[in-house]
This record gives sequence, structure tokens and C-alpha cells, in this order.
Amino acid sequence: MIPDSLLENGDIAQDYEIYAFVYLRNETSGQTECKITLHITSRPKPEAFDRPEDAEIFKEAIKAVNESAARSAESEKQAEGWAHGREDLPERAQDNAMYYAGKTEKDAEKTATDRKEVKRLVESVSGIGEQVEKVEGLMKQAQTSATNAALSEQAAKESENNAAQARAGAEAAEDNAELAAQKVEQDKAIVEQAKNIVKQMGQEVLDNKNLVDEAAQDFDLKAQQALADVNNAGQAQTERVQTAGNDAVESVKAAQGTATRAVETAKTEAIKAVQEEGTTQAGNVSAEGEKQAQAVQTAAQEIIADREQIQENKTGIAKLKEDIVGLDNRKADAIVETASGTPLDVTDSAKLPIQNLRVFGKSEQNGVPSLDAPIPIVNVGEKGNVDIKINTGNLFDINAVKKYEVDNTTLSLSVSGNKIIFNSKISTGKEAIVNIINKPDDMLRLLPGKYTLSYNSNKPFGVTNGTDTVEMFVCIHNNGSTRFHSTGNKNWTQFEIKEGDRIYLRFDINKSGQSAEFYDIMLNHGESVLPYESYFNQSLTLSTPNGLPGIKVELDGNYTDSTGQQWVTDEIDLERGKYIQRVKKLKPLKQVVFNKRDENGRCSVFDIGIFREIFKGGNIPAISSIAKWSTLGNKEDNTFALAADGIYYKDSTKTLEEVNTLFEKIGTNFEVCGVLETSVEHDLALETISSFKSLHTNYPTTSVSNNGDAEMELTYIADTKKYIDKKFEELNQAIVNTQIALL
Repeated sequence: MIPDSLLENGDIAQDYEIYAFVYLRNETSGQTECKITLHITSRPKPEAFDRPEDAEIFKEAIKAVNESAARSAESEKQAEGWAHGREDLPERAQDNAMYYAGKTEKDAEKTATDRKEVKRLVESVSGIGEQVEKVEGLMKQAQTSATNAALSEQAAKESENNAAQARAGAEAAEDNAELAAQKVEQDKAIVEQAKNIVKQMGQEVLDNKNLVDEAAQDFDLKAQQALADVNNAGQAQTERVQTAGNDAVESVKAAQGTATRAVETAKTEAIKAVQEEGTTQAGNVSAEGEKQAQAVQTAAQEIIADREQIQENKTGIAKLKEDIVGLDNRKADAIVETASGTPLDVTDSAKLPIQNLRVFGKSEQNGVPSLDAPIPIVNVGEKGNVDIKINTGNLFDINAVKKYEVDNTTLSLSVSGNKIIFNSKISTGKEAIVNIINKPDDMLRLLPGKYTLSYNSNKPFGVTNGTDTVEMFVCIHNNGSTRFHSTGNKNWTQFEIKEGDRIYLRFDINKSGQSAEFYDIMLNHGESVLPYESYFNQSLTLSTPNGLPGIKVELDGNYTDSTGQQWVTDEIDLERGKYIQRVKKLKPLKQVVFNKRDENGRCSVFDIGIFREIFKGGNIPAISSIAKWSTLGNKEDNTFALAADGIYYKDSTKTLEEVNTLFEKIGTNFEVCGVLETSVEHDLALETISSFKSLHTNYPTTSVSNNGDAEMELTYIADTKKYIDKKFEELNQAIVNTQIALL
């Protein structure tokens, strides 16, 4: 399929070319197989043009699911490790949930202590120097708390990241992790709120002092920047907090003298304001501390309760892994192809079980029958069976040559693997010759058609006697005469087999006293030299006690041969394990006595007792050993037809009585073959079905033949590369044909 985007020429008025590349790959590697040039004729842009979306590639989906499953499994493990610790993660053996819960309780106790200290400072604000030192101490403690908070924040973020990674494989664990993360964020917000309260308290004390106000504003800006940096970057920002704190302390010291006078002036107002605000904020801090302690304890309990959920997640992830493995092992849909004929060859098959094999019947006559000169009807499988052979592309079995091994005073011949070693021991003549499989029972009996023989050798190919060259011959024997086909100066030859032909092979060394190796001997159907492959034979015998009949029809056949001729046939369907009977050949069970003659001289009789079968009527063809079939309206004499339980015979030159006299002479000694009104299915033997299931096609070539010249249909799995190569060959040929037609 060519993407539409490659055909959008942007109103270019001249023709152009596009290229296609065939790239094959598996999980580990890939390669470009071929490049195709396509000539495109410029055309106007069509109206209402829409561009289709590209389809998602199945293999990438499989890979993505695999990676997602792996991340889910690892994240689930890491999340549990961060929450409760795991034995297989020594660095995370501690139960972090319990640890942070205890740490939060300690921080709450420290907050209460700090609150008392603030209250005491408010009550004794008159000693500003001492207060400044106390503030310095509190700031150092705040800096230490900030450092601890940054470390806690770093751990919380790490836990949060791990929890986020576990989200794809453990949704329940993710929900709990997100809840814990939200709790941590709430704690951070409350701590910031408390810090802001302390700042507001300091601002109230210094609100009416110009110099202190300037220093406090500077401190406030730097502290806010430091806190923002802590939230964003952890330890590095903590160092900024320390620097900002030191700068703020220096600023406070520098303004101490001025601040002392200013504080004395506003002492009464400040004490009152701070006391009121301190009382309010102390209550707020206490309430928030208790609330956060309770929240952390609740979160810890929820995380502990998640152990059961995590265990369930383990089970779910294990099941997901199994599903993924099953998905990964599932291959894309196979390329299933069908070939038909007799014999039939496929050159793109994979070495996989045969999907189906159907064998079709055929009935033939050698000539035109008559009452005076009957001609028998011959069905496929008339002798009681049809033998199926399934080979590689090579029809030559080198092991059959072993019975021809010899070593005497004139020559030696031996088989070694796929080689035939021929050694001539005398040099009195110009050439040395040896024949193989030339005994009558060993000769190959091939079905009529065209074949190719090819081979290789350690000697040059040639035909001239006295030269150090070799050649092979196909010797075709029939009725006492033999036809010879030499490979000549090349390593192959083509020949045609006719009815009754049998073949054997001959090896020539064109200079006696020499030795040569003949190997990679390949005998295949068709007129092409195929790559060498070893001979391998499988066989299947189908029982046909009544043969496999089949009749040529104009319409409604169940099989169409390579010439386009339709047939209604009996059929063996091995995939279904059924014998389907559609046609029947039989003799009459009693004397035929016609009881009616029409004006055209056609005699008829309908009597179920004659054949005890119901045949299709109308113009459905049939076969008889005593007359040829014709339609009811045909005026030709010596013709017959079958319909329902009746038989017709036409001879316009004779009366009804004369016709009956002729049939009385032949009695029941004739045959008819007709299409049954209703087909019947029979089960195949279990051993036949079992034998079929053991059969497989071969890579890359599979040859199927039978001893009855029965038409066959093979359904098989194609090798992907061979299939694509074949399709491109067909495409290239179609392009060439199109170009020729346009010239």
C-alpha cells in the first residue's frame, strides 16, 4: 500500500519518482532486502482530500508494554522499601513510615519548647541585648531545623518519586503514596505558616522603628528567598539560609544601639501587642501541632495498613507479568497461503505444520462411448487408495544410489553425504560412463510435466571427450526407447515427462582414468533451476474404496482447476476430517425398461429401484459408459441424461420398443456417474487424521504429488521473507507488463 502523502505532489506539473525499501527485522537485528523505484505521474490535487493516520506498529506496542511492566514491578519493590523496608534492599531496611512519625512527634515537642521560650522573651523584652543573643540562638536553631527540614524534604521527594514510578503497576499503592505526600506537603505549609507568624511577631516589635524596620525588611526578603530556595533545591539552598541568617544577625547587631532606644520608647505598646499576638499564636501553634501529630499518626497507620494492599499488588503484578509473557510469545498472524494443482509446488513455504490438504475427485473417459462400443469410466483412486507424497523441492533421493555403489577393476562409485564420487580406473578410452537407478523397479516415475536437473562438481562442465570435464544425462525411457538430455557445458538441463515415461541418470567423465565428484544434485518440477536442498519425503495414504469421482460442470462447481474448468467432485478434507460425497458412479440394480418416448425420440423412465439414488435434474452433466451426456433440448442421437430417479436415452431413429430391445441386450452391464441431489459427509479414519497432523511443509520449497493425478489444494504458512520476495517479483512483472502495454 502506498501512503497518500507520497502521492501529494504539491501541484508539481512534471512526473517524479518515489522509492520503497523492504526492511526485515526480528527482536535483535534487521536488514534492508531490496529497493523499489516507482514512477509517479503528476496529477491535480483531488477535492475533499483527507490524509489517513499511520497505523501503530504491533511490535512497538509489545515492547512498550514489556518495559511498562518491568518498571511497575521495580517501582512496587522500591515503594515498599521506602515505606516499610525490605530484606532484599539493605539500604532501605528501616521502616520509614514509623521513623518519620516518631520524628514528627519529637519536632512537635521541640516546637512546644520554642513556644515557651518565645513567650518568656516577650515577658522580659526590656533586656534587648540578651534578647538579641537569644534571637541569634533561635536563628541558629531555625537554621538547623531548616537543614533537617531540607533533608526530610529530600527524603520525602525521593519517596514521592519512587511512589510515582510505582503508579503504573500498583494503583492502590500509588493512592496511599500520594496521600502521604499530601500530608508531607501540608506539614511543610504549616511549618512555613509558623515561620511567618514568628516573622510577623518580630515585625510588630520593630514596626515603629525606622532603622530596625530597614534591617528587618532586609532580613525578611533574604529569609523568604532562603525559604523558597530550601523548597526548590534542598541542601544547596540550606547554605543560602545560613548565609542569609548570618547577614541578618550582623544587621541586627549593627542596629543594636539605635534599636535599644527605639524599643524603650515603644516598650509599653510592644509588650501589649506581643502579649496579645503571642497568646493567639500560641493557641494556634498548639492546635496545629496536635492536628499534625494526629495526621502523621493517621498516615503512618494507613501506610502500615498498605502492607496487605502491597501484597495484593504483588499478586497482580505477577499475573501481569504472565500476561505480558503470553503476549510477547504470541506472534503476529501468520501469512497463510493456498496453492492448487497436481502436482503442486510452493517456493515460499516455512517448515511448519500443514494447515489443510484437500484432495478432489476426477472421472474421465478415453473416447466417446456408445451402446455398441462402451468405454469405462475411470475415477481417481479407482484401485482403492490415493498415495500422497510431500517432498522438499528436490525429487532425487541420493540414498537410492547406495545400492549402485561399486568398486572393481574398472571403476568405483560411492555415496558420501550429498556427493556421488565417481572414479575411473582405466584410461583406454576417451570417456568413463556410469548409470544409476536404471533398473526397471528403481527408475523414477514422474507425473507428466516439465522438470529441471541441476548439479555441481569439482571439475569443469563440458561435453568434449578427452577433456577433463564432466556432464550429467537425464535418460527418459518409454516402450523400449530412450531419450537423452545432457547438461552440456552448463550444470543444468530441462526436460518434459509424458505419460508412461520413466527416468534414470547417467554420469560422464569425459576423460577416462580421472575421478570427479558430483554433488548438490537437484531434480525439481518446473523450468527454473532451484537452489539445492536435501531430499525429504513424507507420505500419506488415503483410502478410496469407491474411488474419487468428479464431473465437469459449467456452474456451481466445488473446485476449479488451473485451466478454469469447474468440477463437482467427491472431496477429502483433511483439516475437517471428512470425506464429502457429491458424485456417485454405479451400475443399475435392475433392467432398464423405458416407458415413455417424446416427439424428439427421447425415451425416459423414472424408477427408484433402478439406481436407488436421487440425482440432480435439469442440465447437470453426467457420464455414462454407453452414451455421451446432452441437455434435454439437444437433438443429437445416442445421448443420455440423469434426473431425480430417472434416466433418459435418445435415438430418434428407433421406436420405444427398439430402444428397450437394445437395453435388454446390455442388461445391467453399464455404468453411470452423476451428481447427487444431496451430498453426504463421512468421517475419516482416526489414523488418517493423526497421520495428516504429523505432516509439515518444507523450507523453502514444498512439492506435493499423488499417484492418481488427483487435483489438490494445499493451505500452508508462508515464510515471511520468501513471501515478500515473491510478491515483489509479481509486482515488478506487473509493472513491466504495464509499461509494455503503454508503449
